[in-house]
Amino acid sequence: MTGSKFVLSDYHEEKGPLVTFGGNGKGQTRGYGTLTNGVTTFKRVAYVEGLMHNLLTSTDMNWLWHKRLSHLNFKTMNQLSINKLVTGLPDHLFTKVFFLRSKSVAPEEIIFFVKKMEKLNNLLLILIPQVTPQQNGVVERRNKTLIGAARSMSSEANLATQFWVEAINTACYTQNRSLIVKCFKKIVYQLLRNRKPSIKHFHIFGCNWYILNNKDNLGKFDSKSDDGIFLGYSSISKAYLVFNKP
Repeated sequence: MTGSKFVLSDYHEEKGPLVTFGGNGKGQTRGYGTLTNGVTTFKRVAYVEGLMHNLLTSTDMNWLWHKRLSHLNFKTMNQLSINKLVTGLPDHLFTKVFFLRSKSVAPEEIIFFVKKMEKLNNLLLILIPQVTPQQNGVVERRNKTLIGAARSMSSEANLATQFWVEAINTACYTQNRSLIVKCFKKIVYQLLRNRKPSIKHFHIFGCNWYILNNKDNLGKFDSKSDDGIFLGYSSISKAYLVFNKP
């Protein structure tokens, strides 16, 4: 709602409810219109006579960021906002995912990775007994969280299962920049990199994307963009992963 009808487009007179302000002041809703703020458009914004500030309901924005953060729960989202943990954990909780062509190559790849980490970080590896996933709780729970988020994201976007790798990668990327370590009250990313992560570049997995076509010899009235689907982020550069629709 707003106190100035001049900031609204498509405005029309329509008597609405009586609004009570702080200090027991009251204002009558006189009409509705559309408010544009940069790239964001808000429809059916109420013009309330006597209102001194612009007020925006947070419901739609909450759901938008819920999807951008790979369907992160609202409790954690509130903590991110209240404690200002992000802009726009112990190191072992920062997650990386590595995909294999088949399950048969898992043992040799795991052995190679473990030896590499031992050498880089001067670690001593202590193995757990076989067939005891209960003792590997951190990894098991983390994997469950990633799979659950990826499933929700793919279902929301109505994407085929062929994009499951991209869904898990995106969930891993966003969760590393949004999950809070309770004992430190900080984001995993911040504990590892010693700076707050920026999430202003986050987008909804599977949303429509338009790619500028500057290669083909286009006519004056030909489309200058190709349709695409947003599939994630690059971990090494400021780039996005987009599937170009055929």
